[in-house]
This record gives sequence, C-alpha cells and structure tokens, in this order.
Amino acid sequence: MKQKKKRGLIRILSIIVIVCAIIPVIKVNQRYPEPKKVMIEKGIKGKQKEGLSLTIRETKWLNRKELEENYANTLTMLEKRDYKAVFVKAILKNETEQEQKFFVYNLYLESDIYFYNGLDMELYTAIEGNPAAEIILKPKEEILMTLPYSVSDLYFEKNQWETLEENLFYLVEERYPEKICWEI
Repeated sequence: MKQKKKRGLIRILSIIVIVCAIIPVIKVNQRYPEPKKVMIEKGIKGKQKEGLSLTIRETKWLNRKELEENYANTLTMLEKRDYKAVFVKAILKNETEQEQKFFVYNLYLESDIYFYNGLDMELYTAIEGNPAAEIILKPKEEILMTLPYSVSDLYFEKNQWETLEENLFYLVEERYPEKICWEI
C-alpha cells in the first residue's frame, strides 16, 4: 500500500513540475510572437537599417575544387570536409546626408534547409586583402561589396548537398520583430 502511495505522489509531483516548466514557455511565446518574414527579391533594393539600403546583385557558388584552385593558400577549412562557398555581390548605399556604419559580419546566410552561417572571414580577407569589418559610408555613397559564406557538407544529407545551390538562400541581419531576408 505504501508503495502505491509513493508512486502516486511521484506522479503528481512530476505533473506539477512539468506544468510549472511549460507555463513560462507559453507566456514567452504569447508575449513575443513569431516574427513577420519579409522577403526582398534579388535585384530589388531593401532597407537594411535606417538610412542604409542593400541590393543583392549577383550570386556565385564555388565547389571544393574551385575553392582549392582559387584560394588554397589562404583557406584552412579545406583540410577536413567537403565545402562549398557562395559569393554574394551586393550594393550598399547610404541614403542619408550623414556618415553611416555597416558591420559586414552582421549579415548571415540562411535557408529553409540550413539554419545559418556567418560571413567567412578567411574568404573575405582573401578577396578584400585587409578588409574592414566595419564599413563607413559617406553621405549618399554607394559601394559594391562581395560577401563570402562557406557551407560544410556536415549539416546535410547527401542528396541535399548535391543540389544545395538549387535551394533558396537569403541573407538576414535581424530576426525580430521583422525578419528581413534578401534572396540571393
């Protein structure tokens, strides 16, 4: 009889603990709903932040062989896994009469099959020489920049990896309250 009471008490306490753990999660989800996803098509100018606009111009994917041919001297990532990289050419424009700052590492690559990956600083350095992570734009200045992102086969099924470039990828900076996505 005592054993049944103990089991019953343990079950009741377990239910109470689970309910107490779930209630705060529900409250947070109600207070902060899922962000609105805003998609900006390739070639269309979109507001990056107040006073800055971003337009994706061109996208080029390189496989491991092409990366080795072009960047073997500077890349350490090629040692272990299969990699692909996407190079995104984008126009960044200061729309204001004041200087504006843009941090290149704030834009990251995302897709529906791949959560996200930040700027590949090794490739960025190889492309730009001695790049600045912070770009300062003069009033009304417009620059063309190339942003490289690398992706490893580690995160994909074999069939996904082989058709990776066919999926929709986009660049994202902020995720909340609006998730603004520039299609690449």
